[in-house]
Amino acid sequence: RLKNAELGYSLPGKLLAKIKLKNVRVFINGTNLLTWAKEITWKDPELSSGDFTEYPPLRIINFGINVEF
Repeated sequence: RLKNAELGYSLPGKLLAKIKLKNVRVFINGTNLLTWAKEITWKDPELSSGDFTEYPPLRIINFGINVEF
């Protein structure tokens, strides 16, 4: 199971000096991105109960930018 992952990139300092910024970082992160299971694929494999009343785990993906002036 791939629960959490984040990829980020900080822009080079020479480029930022020209536009008078200290730091700029662009990122994407996600939660519950992949699940490998031989059983039912929509059910959370970490839950121990045998009934099928649980909701499937939600896949969440965020994009963002951090800027320091």
